[in-house]
Amino acid sequence: FILREGKLKELSAPRDDPQVLEILEEADIRLPWYAYLTAGLRKQGLTSRIFYESENDLAREVNDALRRRNRNDQQDG
Repeated sequence: FILREGKLKELSAPRDDPQVLEILEEADIRLPWYAYLTAGLRKQGLTSRIFYESENDLAREVNDALRRRNRNDQQDG
């Protein structure tokens, strides 16, 4: 739920669904700088979440996913 114009509004998407970014932005909720980047990466399967506790956690997950992708590409090629 978010408080908007004095009323509670239920989010129509889970926290880590890319659609939630638009909802939060419309509610004037400040998003982390990387939110749109991670939403795109999540759609590609490179991250499991949009929001992270720290940028280091984000970097670690992306690096691990890229290593896995490169390994799979090498095995396929």
